[in-house]
Amino acid sequence: MPPIHGPRDGYRITQAARTQGEGMSNEEVHASSTRAGNANPPKVAQAIEGALADHRLTLKELEGGATARLLRVIGVETGASILSAMHADGLLRHHQVDPVDYRACLDLQRRARLPDGHADKLVLDAGVGERLAAIIDAIEQKLVAGPVAGAFVEQIHDEHLGDQRVVNQTALTWAPVDTATFMEHLPPERWAEECFDLRSLHNQVLERHDRPDGGYQITMLQRMEFGEGGTATDMTKRTVVTKWKDEETGQWRATAEWKVYASDPTAQIPHAGSMRIDTGRMEFRPVQRDGRWYTEVLFNNATQTDTATERKLLGLLGKNTPLRQTISAKLGASPLGILPFAANVVSRYREVGTGAITPRWQELQVND
Repeated sequence: MPPIHGPRDGYRITQAARTQGEGMSNEEVHASSTRAGNANPPKVAQAIEGALADHRLTLKELEGGATARLLRVIGVETGASILSAMHADGLLRHHQVDPVDYRACLDLQRRARLPDGHADKLVLDAGVGERLAAIIDAIEQKLVAGPVAGAFVEQIHDEHLGDQRVVNQTALTWAPVDTATFMEHLPPERWAEECFDLRSLHNQVLERHDRPDGGYQITMLQRMEFGEGGTATDMTKRTVVTKWKDEETGQWRATAEWKVYASDPTAQIPHAGSMRIDTGRMEFRPVQRDGRWYTEVLFNNATQTDTATERKLLGLLGKNTPLRQTISAKLGASPLGILPFAANVVSRYREVGTGAITPRWQELQVND
């Protein structure tokens, strides 16, 4: 990957962005990144809500009747069921694994294991538990093998831009090392330096607080430029990185949560606003399978760009019109859009964290 330019090359957080970022709170960052991370495709959310209205899940509600199951083998979705909604959200190729669907299946399994009398307790009919376990097992085998990614169009309300359609993208993989080993190769606060397709970076640490368990919380302002040519984007974000010991496993966990609030011109981008909305998170979490520890690497964000390529393709449509927002978001969520970017993000972190490739953060001068 090409070298990253920082303050020595003139790529700096602007004074206006610095002032705005210093006035933002960590609670605001956490709230926005959590909202993006908890979002679910509308069809899937509706299917789950309908199926669980009585706190019971039947096999038909999970995967449909015999005809639906047979047709799904050849790629045809029919009938109302949770799996049909997951496979037919209108944007993803058939049989493409979506990490959001994986998390939804894990949550169904979690709710079924709650004690009787719990408000969220879910009762599984005969065969449902085994089917859920098989679905989760198949997805985890893919996570061990490499990254999986998914995306969907979501409508949100932005305090500055109003109602907007954005792309909510998620990518996930399991690195075959424990979290201590992973974070030796990739300290969580250095996530930005290793981000795929990064061209320029400037970090400013606002504060650091050490935790009693040996972890920490670091708040930073980060200006980042991605890509080149017509798809290049610039963004300044407030980022909160937290590392702590997991109480259940005793292993390290970490998150990096961010909210983009400014986008300025650069040497290759002659205008402001190439990234209009971006809020999300990285997560590094210990998971176990077949007696072996892995580090789960999660990338999730909700984003809306305003690149030169988009302006050329959709220039006749007003920036804030619903039609342009819809077309832009659907292009971004497609396999031709930013979906490969999400998979490449977690793929690079996996390689750095396992020591498969040499990290670049040790050599970079990107701070004041």
